[in-house]
Amino acid sequence: DESTDAYRLVHDQGDGLPGLVLDRYADWIVAEYYSLGMFRQADRIEAALSTFLPGVRFVRRASDYTQKMEGFKVPPQPQPKTRIRENGIVFEVQPSGGYKTGFFCDQRENRLAAASFASGRRVLDLFGYTGGFALYAKKLGGAAEVTSVELDPDASALAKKNANINQIQIRTVCV
Repeated sequence: DESTDAYRLVHDQGDGLPGLVLDRYADWIVAEYYSLGMFRQADRIEAALSTFLPGVRFVRRASDYTQKMEGFKVPPQPQPKTRIRENGIVFEVQPSGGYKTGFFCDQRENRLAAASFASGRRVLDLFGYTGGFALYAKKLGGAAEVTSVELDPDASALAKKNANINQIQIRTVCV
């Protein structure tokens, strides 16, 4: 896709694959497992995807709760960082860290829509995570001033880093 190299490949029950979410981040695919049955198919899933996306690398994830309830353990994973692009904005993401699969791909259209209201305005992005809405407001929307508020210090630092990567200035606040 010309507008992004980060997107959801599989969305659990919505795609007829309960217990599995697959997100692509450039040359990484994050597989988040919600069931033992789907986790047992991890090698087959990765082999199938590799035929269509040669050279892609994989990260497996599952919450501690899911692993305990379903009776499986995800072994230690690589800790990669990669850069993705979305509508002209670059984000650094860590597929094995952060929340869910490391980035909220499903908010791309909402970030773009919100940016259309930002021109010349002061924008407040609450729960800013990696800075998605804040960066869109400033870089694509032309906001006069943007403040991103986040509870997680690592996420707040990443939002600031993403602003720097995009050569824009936002204010980050960690509470």
